[in-house]
Amino acid sequence: MFICLQRLEIIGCWELISLPDNLPKLEDLELYECDKLISLPCNLPRIRELRIEDCNGLLLYRMRFRVSRILTNLR
Repeated sequence: MFICLQRLEIIGCWELISLPDNLPKLEDLELYECDKLISLPCNLPRIRELRIEDCNGLLLYRMRFRVSRILTNLR
């Protein structure tokens, strides 16, 4: 569905529960104030930057995604 998407920023989407799994070219993901978000895609092969703030439903220890060696920034 979003196979060419390279950057995604979501702010204040309080009802968002999950993101689509098919994001093969995503390099930069920013999530802010997504209280009901409980999961991230399992496979993000090109992710370089990942920023997550105030996403209280997301339990970091439950994330099981594979991140390639090109991740340059995790906040």
